[in-house]
Amino acid sequence: MRSMRSPFPPACGRRRATPRPWLALVVALVCLPGSAAPAPAPDLPALLDLPDLPALPAPSPRSSMLFADREEVTPAVGDYPPGTHPSAASAPALKDGWIPAADTGTGMPESFQYQLPSDYETGGRARPMLVAWHGFGSSARSVAEQTTLDEQCESWGWIYASVTGIDDALFGTPACQQNAEAAMRWLMARFAVDRDRVYMVGFSMGAGIVASFAAQHSDPRGLVIAGIGLVSGSYDWAAAYRHDQDVQAWMVHAWNFGGAPETAPLAYQRSSVLHVDPAGSAPAPGRSADAAAVATDLHVPAYITWDAGDPLAYLPPQSELLGELLQDSGDAVVLRPVSGTRNPATGEPAPHSWAVLDEEDLMNALAPLVASAQTDPAADSMPLAVSGGDSVEVLACSLPWTARLWIDPDPAGPGSALSLRVSARTGGAVAWVIVGSHGKLVGLAGQARLMVSPVPPALFLALPLDASGRAAMGATLPDDPGLSGLSLLLQAFIQEQGPQLDEISNAFRWDIQ
Repeated sequence: MRSMRSPFPPACGRRRATPRPWLALVVALVCLPGSAAPAPAPDLPALLDLPDLPALPAPSPRSSMLFADREEVTPAVGDYPPGTHPSAASAPALKDGWIPAADTGTGMPESFQYQLPSDYETGGRARPMLVAWHGFGSSARSVAEQTTLDEQCESWGWIYASVTGIDDALFGTPACQQNAEAAMRWLMARFAVDRDRVYMVGFSMGAGIVASFAAQHSDPRGLVIAGIGLVSGSYDWAAAYRHDQDVQAWMVHAWNFGGAPETAPLAYQRSSVLHVDPAGSAPAPGRSADAAAVATDLHVPAYITWDAGDPLAYLPPQSELLGELLQDSGDAVVLRPVSGTRNPATGEPAPHSWAVLDEEDLMNALAPLVASAQTDPAADSMPLAVSGGDSVEVLACSLPWTARLWIDPDPAGPGSALSLRVSARTGGAVAWVIVGSHGKLVGLAGQARLMVSPVPPALFLALPLDASGRAAMGATLPDDPGLSGLSLLLQAFIQEQGPQLDEISNAFRWDIQ
């Protein structure tokens, strides 16, 4: 019988959070014209006309993400789960999947790899699913070649998948994440996947993307992640730009961040989970600017491992920093620092590689985790800026949640005419609408309710209410395919004729397809 030794505390279920908004999109909605998205090239692998990867020299330099993530790390035969030792002949077949460009929502196809457990039966019990994300310049196939994660999934009876995210050199941008989600939803639609036990794991660039993906996919109506594994991760793309000049040409590409961090700071921050201080002394990245760190919205049990001797010397401090930030937020974290990692096939040092990961330890950590809503006991009130820098305290347990807010259409496509509407009780004067990023759960009579937090970057809209308590605002979404895959979170607070707040609306997630 398989052991279930989880290093996480027993009460480590999922605490819901909200996605970070795209403030640039808000600005575009109200005052800026859209810009043309780059036209996709028709052939693989240069789907996005990204710069070609240089040839992998032998031996590869291990001081750059450009090469270290691509070096082959073949597991030894004895590195399989105890008692299984599958051979290539007995292991389930890995299958290649393909989502056409017309079905991803980004206009770009998605290639992925998946494996069903050998005892899977159509119509049988739902299975957990582990989704892996490759390192920079590596394909979805590389994960099964460099780890035993697929064999572990067979041993545990899980579905295994590895995604691309459009291209092997995209750093978790919204379109990149949307393509991966399309592959995950394809699998969920065709196979019996336990939607409360979807896990993710990533290496290096992939670890940073997995953390960002989990933080930004936390709406109870949609796809949520029960637990994540992060291996030798890079969690602040602006720091990667500063420290690793070899990848700058890819980062400034239009399908990544469209410029340097100085000219496109929001693009870097919205796909990073840390925002470290650029003034920190190299190689340590400095302190995290907590208010700008998506990690504060993560709230997913995390297994974090790294080698202290990683030649990308700016990365280990980021793993430590991320672990500290998550622990300070009260989240369940397992930290597994190691040293002296070697390639199991060659015996050569491999301190920045998939070989850092103990796959069996990761599976034991993830297996008990289930995505489930939990209330934040400290979240019974929150400050709300109303006007002129003033603020009031919103007592969530005393205000009625009777107002309604919605946007029509939802989802919307680029170029759509939009209508933002609020419906409240009569007697209200103004609907203060927050278009925001962060959120917190509040407990009301045993129920968890989501509130949008007015922390930067966020936007306030004041909509006058008519005598019937209704307000409406029209807008036109720029006809820019590059907006596809983005989301905003909105909520209205109703103010009476005086300074008091009277009602709260639902939190409404609005998606652009």
